[in-house]
Amino acid sequence: MTKDIFNKIASIRVRIENSLKDADFVSISELSKELDHSVRTLTETLKSQQFTDTEKKKLEMLSTEIENFKKSTIAKFKDYTSKVSKQTKMHQAYNR
Repeated sequence: MTKDIFNKIASIRVRIENSLKDADFVSISELSKELDHSVRTLTETLKSQQFTDTEKKKLEMLSTEIENFKKSTIAKFKDYTSKVSKQTKMHQAYNR
């Protein structure tokens, strides 16, 4: 069961990375919800189990990846909004 959840999380991770590259914030939102649900499912599944060293490492890597996604999304969204703001100002100045 946990192997399936880890595989699903890995798949979501790849899709989030691709969405970040494309600055597709709508997809990132949906994928974030899917990732949240998968992590919650994993947490519930693992609550009653003892963790092996391998599982502990996977969970630590997952936590690090989620934090990196958060930072990347914030940075890309700031760049995106800045770019849109500049384009809007240029368009408004041109139309005057």
